[in-house]
Amino acid sequence: MRTSSLGSPIYGSTITLWRRWRRLRCEGLAGCFAAVLLSIFFAVIYYFAPDVKRSQWHWLTPGAAIGIVGWALASIGLRLYVHLFNNYSVTYGSLGAVIILLTWFYLTGLMLLLGAEINSEIEAAAAAKRLLVLEQNDLAAATASAMQVPDSSAPKPAA
Repeated sequence: MRTSSLGSPIYGSTITLWRRWRRLRCEGLAGCFAAVLLSIFFAVIYYFAPDVKRSQWHWLTPGAAIGIVGWALASIGLRLYVHLFNNYSVTYGSLGAVIILLTWFYLTGLMLLLGAEINSEIEAAAAAKRLLVLEQNDLAAATASAMQVPDSSAPKPAA
């Protein structure tokens, strides 16, 4: 280890420290930028893909959040698998890269479908709850109208 004239250790120059800080800051910004792009990507797909007459725009839904986190974890897992168990190029030659890319596409589609299914189940539960409230209101109104006592001061029709 190098030391200065005073005996303290020298870990690197100011320029090296600045480069490390800038690289960490850029990696953090890149991660935030990727999360924003993924959120927009999922929002656009979840807006246009369902076959409904009227859909609402949501920047982030529970399904999209789970899909984005799942996609990131699946991508990291695939990256670790390919890095640690790299037999594709030995086994398949140049087609190994294509197989890895297709596996990544499969995982991406799986996470998109998982998020869409979560959103669908949440929407179905909300619709069922709305329907239940409407039926309860109709039942309460029908019960209230049937339970009304006739007014004794009102003239009775002649028979």
